Amino acid sequence: MGNVYLCFKWSFIVVNVLFGIAGGLIVLLGEFSRFRYNEVDSRVSRGVMFVDITGMLTMLVAGLGVFGAYKEKKWPLIAFFLVMTAVVVVFLWAGISLVPFSSQVKDRLQVYFRSITPLDKASSEITTVANKFQYLLHCCGVYNGYQDWGGKIPLTCHCSAAYQNTPKCRTVSISYEGFWVRRAEDSELQVYSEPCAPIILKYLDKVFAVFTGAIFCVVAVAAIGMIMSMTLCCRIRKRSIELGSASSSDSRKSEVPLYIEAFPLTHVNVPQEY
Repeated sequence: MGNVYLCFKWSFIVVNVLFGIAGGLIVLLGEFSRFRYNEVDSRVSRGVMFVDITGMLTMLVAGLGVFGAYKEKKWPLIAFFLVMTAVVVVFLWAGISLVPFSSQVKDRLQVYFRSITPLDKASSEITTVANKFQYLLHCCGVYNGYQDWGGKIPLTCHCSAAYQNTPKCRTVSISYEGFWVRRAEDSELQVYSEPCAPIILKYLDKVFAVFTGAIFCVVAVAAIGMIMSMTLCCRIRKRSIELGSASSSDSRKSEVPLYIEAFPLTHVNVPQEY
């Protein structure tokens, strides 16, 4: 049983060391994001702060588990168990709540997408964002393709050379007016055939799926940590009781009765009969 206990103990320590390394990587990821994207959007700093706090808490909890297991202290293991219990409850609630929340977000996005068309009559802020998505996702329009732009198809809708004459593009004839157009002598051009809204919603589904999977993975890891910490804590308690009883038994064996000390046995010569 001693070998099993040591194997279990060091397995718990190794798992928590890996857990702490993961927390350190989370902190590094947050700092990299702060350095790379903080100037782009002020909201990034709040997200980075959340990532940093998550990473530091992960390292702290992992250190608590390693300390409790290595020193065989019950209070760090109990604290570790309570933290893991809170993580299981919170993340399980978040994972269950994420399913209806994702549906609400997609419904609101669909309503918003339909409200901003036609794009040729939208505000400059909306057209700027639309052009960014069209450039990044190789799409055109919101739901109706190039027709969402009316007679002013922007350059971001035009197919790049890599996609021309492929199913991703379609040839259209249109009269050119406005700023986001090619030369006036061009009467036909190829534009991206797929609208942007379905692509964005597909990416959103993938993001929610990844988040949901990550949440339930955290729940599974935390549940395993709960079981291991409580098992180790119970084993430490049992081992301390066994060691205490063994030491008391040894002390009782080492005690010499008082009557033996008062009346020591002497050697008596018994006469032999011949």
